[in-house]
Amino acid sequence: MLVDNPRLTARGPDGTQTGEQPLRVVMGYRGIPEGAAINGDDGKVLHLPTRDPREALDELFSAGVRHLMVEGGSRILSAFLAAGLVDELIVYLAPTLLGSGTPALEDLGITTLADAQRWEWDPASGGAVQVLGRDLRLHLRPATYTSSASTPLRASAGTAAGGI
Repeated sequence: MLVDNPRLTARGPDGTQTGEQPLRVVMGYRGIPEGAAINGDDGKVLHLPTRDPREALDELFSAGVRHLMVEGGSRILSAFLAAGLVDELIVYLAPTLLGSGTPALEDLGITTLADAQRWEWDPASGGAVQVLGRDLRLHLRPATYTSSASTPLRASAGTAAGGI
């Protein structure tokens, strides 16, 4: 958040805000800087001083949130995936090779192929694979979805980076 200063608002193709805006939530111990773009002017921003995805989901559930999209870097995406709290992945891939940089995911604690997370194509919401100009949008769901009574709220995770 400190590097790219995101707005996390719903916007139309021309970049202008559209309709009702989502609650924007920031996880982490640092507070949200006063001039950060995420603050917007609608007051719909919340800071959760935790790095624990389950703790964050419990707090959001208590606040009435029943669906969320996780937009973040490799640390936050990996934390939600490792905790088994993601029921949908939307991955954007561009035909661009960098050769170095920040990976899309950090270590998920998976050491064998037998323990790998398995995902399958999800034809909902526009299809499993969409061509968007030169980019691809992949829509995936866990190969075996099991609901947990201790997890009342699950998350969708999205990433703009490839290499998953």
